[in-house]
Amino acid sequence: MNLDITTPAMARPDIVNRTLESFSKNLKGIDFKKCRLIINVDPLPENVKRKEVIKVANKYFGEVIYNFPEKANFSAACNWIWSQATSTCILHLEDDWILKEPVNIKEILRYFEEHKNLQVVQLRAYRFKYDKIALSPCIMHKKLYSAIAGNLKEDINPEVQVRGEKFGIVMPYPSGNVSHKGKIITYPKGHKIILKDIGREWINKTQYRKQKVKKARFVTWEKK
Repeated sequence: MNLDITTPAMARPDIVNRTLESFSKNLKGIDFKKCRLIINVDPLPENVKRKEVIKVANKYFGEVIYNFPEKANFSAACNWIWSQATSTCILHLEDDWILKEPVNIKEILRYFEEHKNLQVVQLRAYRFKYDKIALSPCIMHKKLYSAIAGNLKEDINPEVQVRGEKFGIVMPYPSGNVSHKGKIITYPKGHKIILKDIGREWINKTQYRKQKVKKARFVTWEKK
């Protein structure tokens, strides 16, 4: 299966390993050794550990394309990773999420055949009704990610930018797990959470925090 995996990451090899281990174990119907990982590794918290992140990635993937930017910037990372992707759909996988149970990728990709306007399948990370696109793990169609790639402003949070009409996702939608224009589906149906955020665990134990700015302006971390 030709599926690119795009990952904005920090220099946290242990966290990256936990994430990739869980997805390689629980995402069924796909062989990561036959896929490309496209990963941007920001220099925080320790620049010297970026090469260790790539060593971790090579354990799971047959091909790893990576970028080591000089400055940490979430939007710039998304611009770069999505610009490198070529597959019809991508798995957008931030580096600090665990897939808690088996999920068949073929079942998810089938949604794109059944819903011709579909742009994103959101893997459920929260119990509340999704009324917006999130950059927690999701499957994204090329017609969306290619439109976004390279067009994100680097001083505005990428999640904020992808939720407007500029890229074709119009929010909110009324109910159920299919958006009113058939562009977003949440998986699985209902309120069952299949993801765990391990980034919050890390931030509570470290010297870093989100920038003290409005959420829309959050693009990197800073020391407490």
